[in-house]
Amino acid sequence: MSKYMTRFRLDWTNTVAKQLNIEHSKAEAIFDKYYQDTKLQIYNSVNFKTTEMNSSDFYYLSQLNFILQENGVLFWKYSKKQSVIGKEIVNKMTIRQEFKRLKNHYTDLGDKIQASVYKGMEQRTKIFINSLYGLFGYIASFLYNTDVADSVTTAGRNVIGVASCITELYGGDFKFYIVNAHLKLLEHVLSEDCDKLNKIYTLEPKTSKMCLKSLLGRFYDDYYARSLLENRINNLTQNQRNVLYYKNNLLECLKVPELHKVTEDIIKLALDNNNLILDVDGGHLCNPGKHPLAKDLVKKLNDMLIDLCYGFYYYDGDYIDGVYQENMEYVVRNIQRKKIALMDTDSNVTVLSHEKDYLLNEYKDIIGDRKDDKNFREVFLPLLASSWYIGATQHGFKLYSRNVGIDESLIPMIDLECEMIMEDCQLTIFKKNYIFTTVVHDFLLRNEMETRGVKYKKSDSNKFMAKKVADIVENKIIVPYDKLDYKELFNIMKNDVDEIKNYVTSLDFIKNSKTLTKIKDPSTLAYGEARLKAMRLWKALYPDVEIEVPGVIGNIKIVFTEELLEKIKSEYKHIYDTLYDVALDLHIYSFANKCRSKYEKQGNVLWSEYTPECRSYVNDIFDIVSRYEKKINYLEIKDKILKVYNRYYHSDDILNKELKKLFGFNPAFEKKVDKYIIEYITRIGIPTDLDKMPEILSIYDGEVMSDDIVSEYEQLLAPLVQTLGIVVLKNKKNKKVATNVLHVF
Repeated sequence: MSKYMTRFRLDWTNTVAKQLNIEHSKAEAIFDKYYQDTKLQIYNSVNFKTTEMNSSDFYYLSQLNFILQENGVLFWKYSKKQSVIGKEIVNKMTIRQEFKRLKNHYTDLGDKIQASVYKGMEQRTKIFINSLYGLFGYIASFLYNTDVADSVTTAGRNVIGVASCITELYGGDFKFYIVNAHLKLLEHVLSEDCDKLNKIYTLEPKTSKMCLKSLLGRFYDDYYARSLLENRINNLTQNQRNVLYYKNNLLECLKVPELHKVTEDIIKLALDNNNLILDVDGGHLCNPGKHPLAKDLVKKLNDMLIDLCYGFYYYDGDYIDGVYQENMEYVVRNIQRKKIALMDTDSNVTVLSHEKDYLLNEYKDIIGDRKDDKNFREVFLPLLASSWYIGATQHGFKLYSRNVGIDESLIPMIDLECEMIMEDCQLTIFKKNYIFTTVVHDFLLRNEMETRGVKYKKSDSNKFMAKKVADIVENKIIVPYDKLDYKELFNIMKNDVDEIKNYVTSLDFIKNSKTLTKIKDPSTLAYGEARLKAMRLWKALYPDVEIEVPGVIGNIKIVFTEELLEKIKSEYKHIYDTLYDVALDLHIYSFANKCRSKYEKQGNVLWSEYTPECRSYVNDIFDIVSRYEKKINYLEIKDKILKVYNRYYHSDDILNKELKKLFGFNPAFEKKVDKYIIEYITRIGIPTDLDKMPEILSIYDGEVMSDDIVSEYEQLLAPLVQTLGIVVLKNKKNKKVATNVLHVF
């Protein structure tokens, strides 16, 4: 029998009767008819024991003792039991904040050395904190526990989900579909002193219909629980309806006379005081919320907005286009977002252009010609608008933290701040892959273009191609949308392709623009690794010109055809013979790999189907490859592999047929030499200080050199232009190509 069943029944019926505005006896009847006290099994992944408990008992006991994570994992409350790891994280987070404070302090003073010292200390502390999570997911660690590791990532995603939902609800047009969310908001309005709020603020009288439209947005016409909400709103007092209307209605709140006046005062201060930008030794500090003249007013405005506008009290899933999304992460991921352009691991990119335009229009008589002042328009106004969302999010984090049971002393550690203001941001179709220009970073003025994850900035991209792409990005893509010239962009891309095709076969390209790759320790790489294959080809062709490794090597893509190989065979026999030897060596290596693969899967072979001679031969092969590891000791067994290789290709027809069936060996090398050369030899490594064109690359006016590097240019560019509406297709080689076709927006 449940210890808490009577209490649970009373609490449940009281809540339902209040939310639905029905008689208490009716709620009791519903409970008695439908409620089942389910048995729960709680598994302890530390001591590996299972405890059985009634769900009603669990409801109360868990609130007293545990934090229930969104993934279903229970943790002791901080006040009940503190882990050593938890204490260390809290300690290190406190230390990190102090290092961060000192970093900003010395930055403001212009002391770059001290700022750099504390930046390094802050980063090292951050890495230490984050590394502790990794230990919970590493099977060899003494802290290994997948429940803990999963809970960390789940909590992170949900915190960002909370921030994102608050932002979309606060200033966008996102509205919850599920009725429970609206009932939670109504419940909160009922708990507020709405009469007092109506005295403090001049709130225009709102009808029930206006409130319902504000609550439901686009769902208004066909909402499934409309009559229920109408009934609840109709039973509100006029003052309660006035307060309800302004929840999650940011721009309407800003029109309330008291808020309008404070906003006006802040703008006037900015206009009269250098956009609230302070000159410091380390640069130009811009933060209205910290400026001596404005900080009290900014705080006052944000507190007013929290009073009137804040309305996020629901932390579960929702229906998006008829499909239930089980948590806030999935909700915000699947809605049509108007505010959050990008979500990262621990950050959001919020679009503030609507708020900026509102302020420019609403206060145009005051602003006048200052609307053309870049610092006012692109720095002050976005910073002011961002403070509204930061304030709402910080308030929301406090409520959410209390709701999930986080100790009061730890709540301030869950926070969000304005890291930067972007003037332009170009997203791509890939995660964590975008380009942006920064006007503010850590509240200091900046004028920089930055990237996250884009391929053309990576070290393994061809520098010549990367520069071409960078020029387009900086001059033609990261521009205001109304200045984007598609025709010019198409022409530049076409001209670049033509130029690259001509350039890649030149000596200048070989000397100055070739793709560079690093080789740290050749002994750790597989014999067939692409860089090693390319380097061995050079050594075979030019043994007197050394490529030093570990180090950096040039990497040139080459391509052969059967027609070209026939010409080389008759006119450059020494080159052809070398190609022959290199390809044969790789063919034997491929043979060894197939033998190794079959050895690992021999349990699936029906050996009774094969002759004793075949089984004897296979045992000889398995005896060799059982000691063979691809990355380590292929060269040690190469001679033995060659013997069994020759035996196979000189065996009788029956054995040959059996082995082909068993291993899937390729045809004999001698039968299809050119095919194997084409397949195996695709790149050549060259020294970085080469000052003349190697013979193999110069013959037939560079015909051997592949112009496929053009596709690298297009591969780098395609993700960047795709989000501009330019159609990207795949060619016959399955490479992405940007077209001159536009999506219809």
